[in-house]
Amino acid sequence: MKNRIVYFIPTLLLCFHLSIAQEEQKQRPAFLDKMYIGGGFGAGFGDYTFVSVSPIIGYHVTPRLSTGVRLMYQYTTFDYNLGNRRQKYKGNDYGAGLFARQMLFGPVFLQAEYEYLNFDGLYSDGTQRREDFNSFLAGGGISQPIGRNAFFFLTALYNFSYDRFDKSNSVRLPYDSPIVLRVGITAGF
Repeated sequence: MKNRIVYFIPTLLLCFHLSIAQEEQKQRPAFLDKMYIGGGFGAGFGDYTFVSVSPIIGYHVTPRLSTGVRLMYQYTTFDYNLGNRRQKYKGNDYGAGLFARQMLFGPVFLQAEYEYLNFDGLYSDGTQRREDFNSFLAGGGISQPIGRNAFFFLTALYNFSYDRFDKSNSVRLPYDSPIVLRVGITAGF
């Protein structure tokens, strides 16, 4: 019996070691190697204060083409005049977008995006109500490496849906210009 234990324990340890070595040799699924995460953060303080976060998760369809989802949240506050009195606006905007990004050459890429945004609309009579805003954006940008798997990006997009919103009666819109600038960081898994 004692001889069996002497042989059993080393055999068990060897099997355990081989199973660990085999686990280390397994490669991660190719799907995860093609995924990346990132996003942007923005803030401005003063008369017009806002804090914005927009995480993204993407997938490299090919080495030069990726697609993904972007979420967005922004808190905004500012003072404005309504007749003879000062009012304070506080709003929460949130939404999501689907994007496709095609690398052209070097760090330069093209991007197209559909975005849904639900925002606190502020109207000239002082009322505030939730509004939905669908946007179709396209443009380009650059993506520069800042580490082994991390990239800094700068994107300039044109909002083709900007002019369809009724601006005559609204004091605050989700965008104050058809040009949308974004800066952020992405990282591969």
